[in-house]
Amino acid sequence: MNSPSSPPPTLSGFKAVVVDEWALYRQGVASVLRNLGIDVVGEAATAADGMMRLWSGRPDLLIAGSPAHSRLPDLVAEAKKAYPELRVLALLPASEAGKVRPVLSSGADGVLTRLASPDELESAVRKVAAGERVLAAAALTVLVGTEPKAADVSTSAHPLTLKEREVLDLLAKGLPNREIAATLVISTATVKSHLSHIYEKLGAKNRQDAVGRAIEQGLL
Repeated sequence: MNSPSSPPPTLSGFKAVVVDEWALYRQGVASVLRNLGIDVVGEAATAADGMMRLWSGRPDLLIAGSPAHSRLPDLVAEAKKAYPELRVLALLPASEAGKVRPVLSSGADGVLTRLASPDELESAVRKVAAGERVLAAAALTVLVGTEPKAADVSTSAHPLTLKEREVLDLLAKGLPNREIAATLVISTATVKSHLSHIYEKLGAKNRQDAVGRAIEQGLL
């Protein structure tokens, strides 16, 4: 067991590709990744070049910022379709708040703003690499804007039940169905039933989309 003063373990063995149109930004992100022991197998300025780097390097992780001449949600969707096991951390410009849900719906496993500090990026990378979902609390205010008033949420045509809200909260933390079931002491079949109702009420097509829509509606 590590002592309290021991440094956190590195992510040696992990490989990553960084896509962003700004070379200095790519290099900064790559530096943080290398400090974690991650092998940066490719850097690219465009989505097309990024996909080539994914094909040649077969990384575990994609850090997707602002690809030149392309939309970030499109890059995330294309990357996840080609490599479903790939973990994707998106770095959104603070000015593009409207892209939070599209990026999540496209399959991103985590979202930060490009204003994130190196420590915040490192923490997010560790979580995403471990299979967790990351929606940094400090970034959500910038990404989503002010929360809707309580009345706005309560007047929803399809309000969530208390149990559905509990499932949604755990879903946002990245827990799989079996862990949600264990936490709430219910069966996995019941979890799936709650998720089906959540998707229907929020108009969501998958887990990421449900989280994104819930954020927009002030439910998370």
